[in-house]
Amino acid sequence: MKTKFTTIIAILLLACASFALALAQDKPVVKPAVKPVVKPVEKADVKPAEKADEKKAPGISNLARQNAAQATTPAQPTPPPPTQRGPSRGGFGGPRGPRGPQLESANITLNFKDASIESVLSYLSEAAGFSILYTDTPTGNVSVLSLQPQTKTQIVELLNTVLYKKGYAAVREENTLVIVDLAKAATSNMPVNSGSNPEDIPMSDRVVTQIIPVRYANAQELTTILEPLLPQSASMSASQTSNALIITDSQKNIRRVAEIIRALDTTISDISTIRVYPLVNASATDTAAMITSLFSGQSAGASGGGGTTSRFGGGSPFGGRTGGTRTGGSRGGR
Repeated sequence: MKTKFTTIIAILLLACASFALALAQDKPVVKPAVKPVVKPVEKADVKPAEKADEKKAPGISNLARQNAAQATTPAQPTPPPPTQRGPSRGGFGGPRGPRGPQLESANITLNFKDASIESVLSYLSEAAGFSILYTDTPTGNVSVLSLQPQTKTQIVELLNTVLYKKGYAAVREENTLVIVDLAKAATSNMPVNSGSNPEDIPMSDRVVTQIIPVRYANAQELTTILEPLLPQSASMSASQTSNALIITDSQKNIRRVAEIIRALDTTISDISTIRVYPLVNASATDTAAMITSLFSGQSAGASGGGGTTSRFGGGSPFGGRTGGTRTGGSRGGR
């Protein structure tokens, strides 16, 4: 019995040892078998499918790639249309567009009460950087108040309003102010403008020389009408060759004169009409003399109370007969 029991135990131990040896021998084999199987499966599942899709529908795979690239690329700003772009800078894009006006800073204020003109101009030279040039030394005191900041252009307009009442004018030449006596303004270097439209002339006290063309009226005759309407410091002259008026005064007064000229010029144009009739066979000089005598005869007949006699009836210089005119001469009775 002991021998059999011992034999059974030995067999069991031998079987356990064999099983353990088999397990020990299987571990190195299992590890390499798992990794190579997983990786080829991923390659076989992905890449062959992509190749198959490219062969069947190559456009689909390209579209997918483009969509993926666009999703990762930041969006670019849309350029403005050609009509909203700024002016071209030359070259092939065309000529350079005009530059916009430079904005002036509003940083000048005035607060003077019964102060001399020289002190006001001295302050402007310090605050605004103007160089003051005196052709005539201004005299008198002024009161001017401007608590709101003004630009250089606005200050010069305000200064002209103050100086005009004292008989002076300020002519701006960039950063230089030339002080001129109004009595000598016509012979000074004043700005020259041209035009007859009153709407184009600003309402300011800036002194300029304005050339106003006249269409129908006589410019020389207009000076006798308009001179009493201008101040004594203003200057007016007429050009007979160009039929125009030349006025040196404030733009406010020149605008008023331009409105009067337009009203008179329009009235004359409504009354008189000039027409030109070309003559083929008759002489222009003889015809003009005949028409002048005709109208003078009508005036004489009207003043004498009798009827008018037409020279185109009997005794017509063109050979017409009584009751009508014929330019080809009178024919005898048939």
